[in-house]
Amino acid sequence: MFAAIIKKDIENILVNTKINWKNFKNKSFLITGANGFIASYIINLLIYLNYYKKFNIRVILLTRNKKKIKDKFINRNTSKFIKVFQHDLVKKVQIKGKIDYVFH
Repeated sequence: MFAAIIKKDIENILVNTKINWKNFKNKSFLITGANGFIASYIINLLIYLNYYKKFNIRVILLTRNKKKIKDKFINRNTSKFIKVFQHDLVKKVQIKGKIDYVFH
């Protein structure tokens, strides 16, 4: 699922005791610019938390290139909790449901 180096990076990130990772359980995240480098790492971290730690995180991704995001992140394991929207942020964003965290 993850490249070995990314998995190792995420595992190193998760040992940070200054962050209470359990606060992310059952939360929703909106990430804009989802094709970017930093956004990609955040998305991989959230996927890891769902897949390995069963955090039940909902992820909403905004991108200008929906196909690229789907090719990169969507598979049978992630399609249950990741929603992808092709959107230009020049226009108003309207997402149904509660959003707990926004990464822009």
